[in-house]
Amino acid sequence: MAIQTGFSLLHGFSGRLGNQVVIKRWGNKTILAAMPRKSNKPPTEKQKEVQRRFKLAAAYAKRVSNDPELRVKYPVTKGKTVYRQAFTDYLSNPSFYESKNIPRCPFLRCV
Repeated sequence: MAIQTGFSLLHGFSGRLGNQVVIKRWGNKTILAAMPRKSNKPPTEKQKEVQRRFKLAAAYAKRVSNDPELRVKYPVTKGKTVYRQAFTDYLSNPSFYESKNIPRCPFLRCV
């Protein structure tokens, strides 16, 4: 992996070159890395649990950001969208729902 911090020939570029190299931007750095590969191993139970929680969080955040009534209830931190705030709250702040009377997952089966 190569990292360039100053002027770069790749400045302003991002994406992939062929099927071997990816150009990424990380802050003010340009990173040239090998193309990521999907694992052939099946996900572990812990990974499946994280994937399930992310799926619920994404569905919840989508519902909140699309519902004008719920959107107004959300105190959004500066620099965050309602979607991102709702996603973060779902994963890390369950007491928030109780204080605002917002059901966590009324549209999905809560497991």
